Parts: sequence; C-alpha cells; structure tokens
Amino acid sequence: MKKPRFTFPQRPVSHMTAAPPAAVSASTSAMTPDVPSIRCADGSASDSLQGMLQPGLRATVEEIVTEDRTAEHVGSGDVPVYATPMVLALVERAAVAAVSEALEEGTTTVGAHVELDHTTPTPLGAKVMATATLTAVEGRKLRFAFAVTDPGGPIARGTHLRFVVDRKRFLETARSRA
Repeated sequence: MKKPRFTFPQRPVSHMTAAPPAAVSASTSAMTPDVPSIRCADGSASDSLQGMLQPGLRATVEEIVTEDRTAEHVGSGDVPVYATPMVLALVERAAVAAVSEALEEGTTTVGAHVELDHTTPTPLGAKVMATATLTAVEGRKLRFAFAVTDPGGPIARGTHLRFVVDRKRFLETARSRA
C-alpha cells in the first residue's frame, strides 16, 4: 500500500523552543525583566540601553547544510535534511550579531523564548540564510522577527526574545547552580 503524501497545513503549528520566559527569569537574578537598569561589570548602573539598541538593527548569517546539521544526525528526526534545532541555532546567531556592536562592555544577550515555524525541508549541500531584525526594545527585553531562506525560498519564520544581562553576574549564577 502506498503511503499518503504529507502536506503542510496552511498555517504551520508554532514550536516552542527553550524554556518559558518565567522559568528562565526565575533561574537567575541577572534576568529580572522588570528592573529598568543593569549593573555593568565595573559595578556602575546603566539606564542607556534604549539609546544604543534601536529597533531596525539587523544581521544575516549563513551556513551550508552538512551531514552534522541534519535531523538524522542531531536526533530531531530520521531524514537527512536541515534540522529544526539547527534552524534555531542559526536564528540565534543572527540575533546576537544584530545587536553585538550596540551592547555595553560587560553585557551580552541570552535567549529566552522562540516561536518558530519551520515550513520547508532543505537538502544537504544547500546554503541557508537567517536574517534577524530587532523589532522592539523594552528595557533589557529585546524582541526580534526572523526569516530563514534557502535557494528555493523561505523555509522558516518567527519571533525571538532575548534579554540583555551582565555577563559576569549571569555566569556566576550559572556556576552557583552546579
């Protein structure tokens, strides 16, 4: 008997990746979203994030689909096509690149939430490009929209939320959890 052909729904189901924002912010004091300022590595306070980080900042990153980036290899499926977890990693690289020049010394961003629609498979050897655009700055909360394409057109889209954190405090919190 012939297997039925799979077709994508009109509006793909969104896939939550990473921990919910509440779980992330509860796990570290460096990510309390309602605090308007952060402490820099030198101990000084910074209220100027809105001045440096403006909506419209954008970056595009790319990679080639290799064997180690397939669903079959990373365990997210059993087919040799570009894996959804690799789509997410590429998107996060684009978001980090979009704001890296605008961050104060001693700070970084960490991912907190993703809504990702991965709609189309990409074969081995194809080039994949992700573009992330900063759409909103709310204190230390950064919202991005992203699009991912291959030579055939769009393959994924969604939104991504990151927080600006003090790198040293964030790492101290992570070490204290071990």
